[in-house]
Amino acid sequence: MVVFTADHGKYVGSHGFEAHNVGPFEEIYNIPLVVAGPGIASNVRTNARIGLHDLCPTLIELAGAEPIDVPDSRSCCELLRDPAVNEQAFDSGYAEYHGTRFPLAQRIYWQGDWKFVFNGFDFDELYNLAADPAEMRNLAGDPEQADRVCSMMSEIWTRLEKTGDRALLNSHYYSMRFAAVGPNKTP
Repeated sequence: MVVFTADHGKYVGSHGFEAHNVGPFEEIYNIPLVVAGPGIASNVRTNARIGLHDLCPTLIELAGAEPIDVPDSRSCCELLRDPAVNEQAFDSGYAEYHGTRFPLAQRIYWQGDWKFVFNGFDFDELYNLAADPAEMRNLAGDPEQADRVCSMMSEIWTRLEKTGDRALLNSHYYSMRFAAVGPNKTP
């Protein structure tokens, strides 16, 4: 079994940055992942949303070992075997960022072509990655997208509850601003 990936991307000039720890842009989160081995489809490329945290249950399953059951990751073995059939089951993704030198509360949720970023320290971000792959037009303040913002923020709260993410759930972080939807998933 061979797995090739990276821990994160770099901006390399995108969005005017050279770093890798400023914003939630695709250059940071869309990293390479190549998996090869017995029972894995070859010469196939997929746009499925897989996180590094999904590699643990995947590799455990591929090794035939006892599976683990955790709320923040899932095996993608079915996808590796037949990406064309199973890609739709992997059309959403979730990530969190806690900052580096400065504590930042940031959670990112992808759903199909859409990406929503909850910035607990600043304005939220919503991008249609199919129409705006460079993430230059933030649609979070667009009244036509209000329902989508609430729906995607609700999904973030659901993930926070499932994983016990106490960094935001029940937070008393003094600089935390309000989200479009609260932990009870109501606007």
